[in-house]
Amino acid sequence: RIPSGDCKVLQGSGEKCEVAKFTNDEKRLAAGYGDGSFKLWDIKNQQVLQNIAPDTSSSSEEAAEEQQPPAITTVDTDNENQVIITGSVDGTAKLIGNNGLIGILSQPSETMPLERVLIDCPGLEFKVAVTASLSGKVTIWDVAHQSIRNICKDEEPMGVTSLIWGKDQSIVAGTLGGAIKVWNVRNGEMKFTLLGHANNIHDICYHDKRNLILTVSEDKTAKIFKPDF
Repeated sequence: RIPSGDCKVLQGSGEKCEVAKFTNDEKRLAAGYGDGSFKLWDIKNQQVLQNIAPDTSSSSEEAAEEQQPPAITTVDTDNENQVIITGSVDGTAKLIGNNGLIGILSQPSETMPLERVLIDCPGLEFKVAVTASLSGKVTIWDVAHQSIRNICKDEEPMGVTSLIWGKDQSIVAGTLGGAIKVWNVRNGEMKFTLLGHANNIHDICYHDKRNLILTVSEDKTAKIFKPDF
């Protein structure tokens, strides 16, 4: 609470919390940790509703001891408070429902860390997820079938640092090269690219009512773009 400073602390298990996001109803908090574990917190009661342990599966006991489970680096929640998606440094994404893990989205050829994930595009009649990696690959998934729907087309891929939904079923990405790239979520076709930053984009946000994109970059500038959606 502001300005009183009253707060609630959701105590983890000693591992650093890499990422967290409220569910759409703002009653729960989805949190990913450095050891690959996931917790879903009840904010009001400060209780853990779900606790999914990290994946320690390995071909040998010796390898399992040497290799740490992949950290969760990104998380997103859907509009109906039914599905949560997490992304990890091993390039895999997990779908989590109200009763636990419901699926894993992975590509054998993609092992780069997932930097951002999205789920449930506003206004789309079916549920999709999007995963984006530091290799620049942006993949659109069919959530119901847990299969690839499209891979976004990009002749000059750049590592993705931020990812949000835009107007008219668009995927908006900030990149390591400083460009903003926009794709059509239905077919993966690139709509346009916005230039203006001289260095990596750290974060982006979108104002849907005024149709504005705000970016902040390692070039020490913040810029406002008027996209042509």
